[in-house]
Amino acid sequence: MYVKKPLQLLHVDDSSVLRKTIARGLEPFKEHYELTQVESVDEALHLMASGQKFDIILTDWLMNGKSGLQFLCLLKSDPAYHHLPVFFLTSEYDSNSLIIAVTHGASGILKKPTSGPDIHAYIQKKMSVIEESMMPKEDLFVVQAKPILNEIPRIQSFKSANDLKLSLEAIQKFKTKAAAFKWPLLADYSQKIEDTIQLTLKLEANLLTPITRLINEYQSCMDQALTDLEYGRPHQMMCENIDKNLKNYQVNLEAGWFTNRGPQENSNEVILPWATAVELQQHLTPEGLEILRQYLKR
Repeated sequence: MYVKKPLQLLHVDDSSVLRKTIARGLEPFKEHYELTQVESVDEALHLMASGQKFDIILTDWLMNGKSGLQFLCLLKSDPAYHHLPVFFLTSEYDSNSLIIAVTHGASGILKKPTSGPDIHAYIQKKMSVIEESMMPKEDLFVVQAKPILNEIPRIQSFKSANDLKLSLEAIQKFKTKAAAFKWPLLADYSQKIEDTIQLTLKLEANLLTPITRLINEYQSCMDQALTDLEYGRPHQMMCENIDKNLKNYQVNLEAGWFTNRGPQENSNEVILPWATAVELQQHLTPEGLEILRQYLKR
């Protein structure tokens, strides 16, 4: 595929020194890139909202105001930009950072300090990704994803492992579709709920009210996301408490609260019936939960 030259490259970094260094470093490659530099995510978003088009985003991770990761999430939830290749140029480079970046839709990560020739060489290695992002395409994600989402049983409470397995199969298909159409945040949430259901099945939980609530929350979130995308709007960001809810559930599940064995008893402590404790946890503040934990043997 023929790629136009120069490529429109947007560089976002709150360090004026680094911006100048990158500008000087890429000067020998000006036939390849037309460089635009801004000092904040808000400034970058303003440029893009005003109609300025870019082919590549190169952004720092930690900045004043919105972070590079927040910038990535905003782009990857927006129908206008979710195919746009985003690369991190950051000192926050380790295996965990790489996993987070790729999971949220980044096309790559470069470690600071670096040079203009290194950036050019890295981008050239990523040209297949850039070329793919520039190909005209019809996004059929919403059309194909809606029937899959409707395969998840919409019931108040799951009664059996079979109900969970039906949901799991639909969520796995939805995740695959979201990943294929470059909606990484939706795919990531789907992966997390998939892992949670797998753990529930593995540990043979018999109290399914908590996992039902998590699946219902997932359905509601995906329903709204598909509606947003159908109308050309950015889909809502995943709720901040989603990770916390899933992790809390997994901890309680592994502790035995939702299984026949229940929590391990301690003769020196008063133990609430575990079904009662599960319901109680839905209504307590973090402080109340901490007090409850002091009286419950996990």
